[in-house]
Amino acid sequence: MAKIDKWITKEGLQLVETWAAQCTDQELAGKLGITRSTLALWKKTNSDISDAVSRGRADVHACEQVEKTLLERSLGYTIQVQKAIKVRRVEYDNFGKRILEKEDVVYATEDQHVPADVNAIKFFLTNRAPERWANRVEMEAAISNGSFEDWLSRQQEGSGL
Repeated sequence: MAKIDKWITKEGLQLVETWAAQCTDQELAGKLGITRSTLALWKKTNSDISDAVSRGRADVHACEQVEKTLLERSLGYTIQVQKAIKVRRVEYDNFGKRILEKEDVVYATEDQHVPADVNAIKFFLTNRAPERWANRVEMEAAISNGSFEDWLSRQQEGSGL
């Protein structure tokens, strides 16, 4: 049985796709137990292997695009927008009588700022720096001099319960 036969099964192709999303060609070849040149040959001659690698790499590219967009949304950005503007032209003769009236549409480019999105900022920070931006409060309590029940009864006495 050729080495490629192991990898062109449904399970094998799923592994190839998953690994392709995480690895370079050199690392992928190592996981498959082949050389990088053999991987290149397999991708060239076997459409299943080639498609699996492409799908895995496409997922990575899409994820990179989403991360870039999230960062832009968190910081705010400027885009150029084309706007249509009506321009009216009126011509008069020497006596002040209107002889021509014409409207044209002219397109102008305008910079438009898109402000930062608070939800994108919150999501970005809670995932990138959770130690400082987590949505939880951690409390520490120590019980000394007895059991939890003793401590609880002292707390209730102090609060008048």
